[in-house]
Amino acid sequence: MKKALSFLLVFAMIWSLLAALPLSVGAVETLQSGYYEYYIQEDGTAAITKYTGTASSVTIPSSLDGHTVTYVSGFVGNHTLTNVTIPNTVTVIGTSAFAANTSLTSVEIPNSVTVIGESAFYNNASLASVKIPNSVTVISRCAFEKCTALKNVTVPSSVTSIGDYAFSDCSSLESITILSPNAEIGDQAFGEGHVLSTGGSSSIWVDHYYTIELTVYGFTGSTADEYVQQGYYYDEDHINRMTFISIDDRRVASAACTVTAPVAGEKPDYSAVPADSTAYTAKVASWHTGSGRSERTLTADETFAQGAVYRAYVRFTANDEYIFADDAAYTINGMTATKTTIRGVDYYVVSFTAGAAPVSYIIGDADTDGEVTILDATAIQRKLANLSTEAYDANAADADEDAEVTILDATAIQRHLASLDTNPNIGKPKA
Repeated sequence: MKKALSFLLVFAMIWSLLAALPLSVGAVETLQSGYYEYYIQEDGTAAITKYTGTASSVTIPSSLDGHTVTYVSGFVGNHTLTNVTIPNTVTVIGTSAFAANTSLTSVEIPNSVTVIGESAFYNNASLASVKIPNSVTVISRCAFEKCTALKNVTVPSSVTSIGDYAFSDCSSLESITILSPNAEIGDQAFGEGHVLSTGGSSSIWVDHYYTIELTVYGFTGSTADEYVQQGYYYDEDHINRMTFISIDDRRVASAACTVTAPVAGEKPDYSAVPADSTAYTAKVASWHTGSGRSERTLTADETFAQGAVYRAYVRFTANDEYIFADDAAYTINGMTATKTTIRGVDYYVVSFTAGAAPVSYIIGDADTDGEVTILDATAIQRKLANLSTEAYDANAADADEDAEVTILDATAIQRHLASLDTNPNIGKPKA
């Protein structure tokens, strides 16, 4: 039965390579650009269908003849390729894209990819590790089946579906961490080929009972928890030795950050300091002004106006192996943030009123030369007499700090210079 299943899987892989491309190749013109064959999809982007080169290290281009590459396939059966970099324009890694690449040890999957297609990395015996980005929503059936060098895998929180046999027959697989609590997990997604041996996994047959040993890390009550407890295997003869370990401590219940509040005359600052940098990061995606239909996004070169109201749109991102709880609370500069979703991306918003620009000067230094001398008293007198002064700072000239500049400020400076009773702050900086 096992041999029959293997035959069917190989047949399915070959059939899908021919028939399950994003659009029918037979209905469109196949184009050539360098070592790549491709066709133009309905949206004007390029779908790579074949690579004809022999390089061991390949960086797939982000565009071909002016067409953005969004779909990659056509590396099936490549025995020279050892590492490949996929551009961040690609959203789909196609059916059998890198299947049976016997020498492939490293692949960089960008965070633009949403779908890892059926049998995409099937039977890659040298692929020892893979990082699945937190943009992938679908790991299709047989996607990493028979990747016998894989030892540990993390499925990010973005994944909603793990297909049948997705990681089946990965004979070195020791653990899998599933950060998506509600991901649909297909039949035998991690089954077969998990080996029992000291210090790791190995596979053995015991009186025709195929033994499975694997550690699954996930959240209590998640689909991963349920999968391990119930067991989904090829037939009733399989022995369940999968172990579930809770990672509830990696669920973030609240997130907070500090941003630079808007100040009149200053340009927008997009940095944010997270309260717990171990679990998540934060960044101001944009600053907005106005409301309703008049709301608009500030440009990076605009400056804040005093008294105007601005809203910071902050993006929180969980670090690897962490997720945000569904009911997580978000605060920015101590204020409760409001969630808004734009084109599928969650932002957290708080409002600020731009404050006055900070003033920095030396009290009594009316002529702004960096020190308080008799020339400052003279500068005040000349200003009051409407005579010209080379440099003059009205804030600094208010030596007695009574919120207005009069002859008494010149007198206060003179008294200060004579070490007589006056404002003790004269000569001190003020911000």
